[in-house]
Amino acid sequence: MFRAIPVVERLAIRRISDHRADDEIRAHAHLLPGWQAIRIMVAPPGELACCGGSLAEGCGQGHSPPSLRHLPPRRTSMPDLIETIEDGVATLTLNRPESLNALSGEIRLGLLESIHRLGHDDSVGCIVLTGSGRGFCAGGDVKTMAGRSAKVFEERAEGIRQSNRIPMLMHATPKVIIGMINGVAVGAGLSMAAACDIRIAGRSARFGTGFIRIGLSGDWGGTWTITRLIGTAKARELFFTGDIIGAEEAAHIGLVNRVVEDSELLDTTMALARRIAALPKVALGYTKRNLAAAETGDFAASLELEAVHQARCSQTEDHREAVAAFKEKRKPVFKGR
Repeated sequence: MFRAIPVVERLAIRRISDHRADDEIRAHAHLLPGWQAIRIMVAPPGELACCGGSLAEGCGQGHSPPSLRHLPPRRTSMPDLIETIEDGVATLTLNRPESLNALSGEIRLGLLESIHRLGHDDSVGCIVLTGSGRGFCAGGDVKTMAGRSAKVFEERAEGIRQSNRIPMLMHATPKVIIGMINGVAVGAGLSMAAACDIRIAGRSARFGTGFIRIGLSGDWGGTWTITRLIGTAKARELFFTGDIIGAEEAAHIGLVNRVVEDSELLDTTMALARRIAALPKVALGYTKRNLAAAETGDFAASLELEAVHQARCSQTEDHREAVAAFKEKRKPVFKGR
């Protein structure tokens, strides 16, 4: 049995050599083959927290490892990724301001873990993704690219596939994700912004694909999402030239939803996030599914999906509450079920 003692839970990554992480762990671990996510349970002084092993292996004392979804929520933020939750809004802040929040292993791993967990958290209705300092995200860390590129082709390709799970998870999670673009969004940083459901930019924000300038072709699904946001012609121009554009042009071509003064960015974004978080969560999730399917499916398929999802939503407590509130001429109180 696991002892019920106070512990502080943190995430870490470690190298494994003679086995692969199981599917549930690998779904939350970025990086390359041979890396897996582990949870470190740090006990108070004088106590021994079980377990100290990985989720795949257990603690080494004969105890069965707990399932990822049954572990208590992460209580401390990772150094490179800060998480806060307030008024039903979870904010994930990339925290490497000295490098304009270039992606690190901790950021990738943290985003996978956090977005998956928050997607199943009934207390959260909306997720805001932003960066600290004067950058949203400068994409991959160029300083570490030489080491990653030196790996054999198969290992490098698998590493990119693992990283690409983040935009896929952003696309699939039932929670609405708002990108609060507070500065530079380049390369994978632009692809990350494009994977958000809504993007609000500060006036000083700058956008660019950037890949071609360092001899790369792009990842994080940017060629897919950006093409659908702004159309084939403009997407090709941005990818082929690597040009940087300002916030006003980004809004003009449909890359962002709106532009506000830098001083108003936080208040504007959080006001919208709180509005969305207060809406019926089940209906929001199915609405996001409908919109995602509409990007690639045909009209008949969308009609069928709408029929199924509308019927499902009509059976929720929130729908019944909305109908009752309308009849009683009062504001509805939604419970997310």
